[in-house]
Amino acid sequence: MRRLFAAALISTIAQSALADDIQGEIGVSGGGLFQTGSPNRAASGTTVRVINLGGTFSVHLSEDVVVQTDTNITRFDTKVRGGQIGAPLAISDTTFSFDLQTGYVGDRFALGLVGGLTGLSSGERLRGGATGAVFLDQVTIRGDVLYRNASGEATNAIGGTLGVEYFLMPNLMLSADGGYTYVRSPDQNVFDLEAGDGIYQAGASIDYRFEGTPLTLGLSYGYITTDSPQIRGDLHMVLGRVSVAFGSESLQEYRQNGAPFGRRTRVLDIVLDGLL
Repeated sequence: MRRLFAAALISTIAQSALADDIQGEIGVSGGGLFQTGSPNRAASGTTVRVINLGGTFSVHLSEDVVVQTDTNITRFDTKVRGGQIGAPLAISDTTFSFDLQTGYVGDRFALGLVGGLTGLSSGERLRGGATGAVFLDQVTIRGDVLYRNASGEATNAIGGTLGVEYFLMPNLMLSADGGYTYVRSPDQNVFDLEAGDGIYQAGASIDYRFEGTPLTLGLSYGYITTDSPQIRGDLHMVLGRVSVAFGSESLQEYRQNGAPFGRRTRVLDIVLDGLL
């Protein structure tokens, strides 16, 4: 599987040499992940430091066909003894995540397929499904449906997200999304989930690109909880982000034409993978 994704990445880069329209963004995020409502007082309120280095690379192979890759390296760091934030995140851990998305992008909508891999110390998390967006001038509506599987284990789940991005100006964007993941066959996980349990998540973000520059500043909040009767707390995350874009004149052009697939804060997906 790793060789497959490496080959896909190399193919994307090779194809970009023949493409005229290339856009992307490289950024670093930092903040904290903390838990509330846990019966374990040592865990509730404990902060896990999060540092993320991410890059998006988008190639228009033709006027209507886009190949987009998203790569993230994320460091979770906590020294809590016996913390209940989750086995994949309760100790210092560095994760690697890669997503490959390709599909049709028009003036009013985008529709594509996505495949992804997240590597954690506890194993690999694979995902695949469909993603899309509808462009309504200053508003973009985004959604996806993904199947997730913990490689080599019995855990698998299916879920989706739905979100909206609103451009107050071409370089000022407000975004919010929500999602639900249904656990089909669980193994060990942070919430002691059973088959039929669900994970809920919500997020909000504000991004501003300085006029005439490629520099963008962003602030994001994420929330994850579950309907399991065995619930052991809720997860919250706050991240600040600094990024540099290339190939686009504005943040709106980048999000609606350059890199049209996926949510703004990819690290939320990595945290969700860790819970499974």
